[in-house]
Amino acid sequence: MHSSKAIEPLTKRAMQWTLLLSILLSVGCAHMQLPAYPPGNDSSTRLLQGSGKIAVEPFSAAPGIRDQGLSVRGSPVDGAADGRFSTYVHDALVSELDTAHRFDSASPVRISGELTRNTLDGSGVSKGTARVGVRFTVTRNGQPVYTRDIDVSHEWESSFIGMIAIPAAVQNYVTTVQKLLGKLISDEEFTRATTSSP
Repeated sequence: MHSSKAIEPLTKRAMQWTLLLSILLSVGCAHMQLPAYPPGNDSSTRLLQGSGKIAVEPFSAAPGIRDQGLSVRGSPVDGAADGRFSTYVHDALVSELDTAHRFDSASPVRISGELTRNTLDGSGVSKGTARVGVRFTVTRNGQPVYTRDIDVSHEWESSFIGMIAIPAAVQNYVTTVQKLLGKLISDEEFTRATTSSP
């Protein structure tokens, strides 16, 4: 016959595991929203070196690209307020330009974008990955002056524990967008296409 003293630690341990499991499941079902985009210091510096105002047209997603409905370990992840990741990239670019005092919705120099790749994987117990691609087009007075496909990947240290891995994946998606826009803004051809003529 087992004594009550022997059973008590087992019961307590079972309760602890049950509590941990319920926490992990609740985190796994939580709805996540991408945080507000923080402009990158390097991108702001680069934009400040140029001149001329720039407008940003609404972005879209190419056929077959998931513009909504990404998830990390069962937790749905939304992009912008409308749920779209193309809108999030659009708003991020506006934020970059606005921080550098280069944004003007009435400018004849206009940037449009089409999301060509959009993946977020936080399922790994040791590594998470994201990949975002956009086809950027710049027009001046309605005439195309720049087109480029930019595709970036990003990796980070993940965790077995969902309450750690899920927020990390969400935050690192934002970092991926920073890398994407940094690559655009550092392109010399983009700088020439968006800089005012002397």
